[in-house]
Amino acid sequence: LHMSGEFSITRNPMYLGISIALVGAAIASNCWWHLLVPLVNALIMNWYYIPIEERELEEEFGEKYIDYKRQVPRWLL
Repeated sequence: LHMSGEFSITRNPMYLGISIALVGAAIASNCWWHLLVPLVNALIMNWYYIPIEERELEEEFGEKYIDYKRQVPRWLL
């Protein structure tokens, strides 16, 4: 398991980066309803993609990954 750098503060730095970029694009577009795009995207990632990946990682790494999940948040909080 890689647990240093950005992986020490979030388990999903790529998804977090995508979400931040989408928020930035929404703000740059100067249209408030464009903020729905990053919100919907984050919800889909959080409820669909990430759980699938976490199950696969638990199968591959077992207790080491479960301990990592206890120590590092999925996003930032």
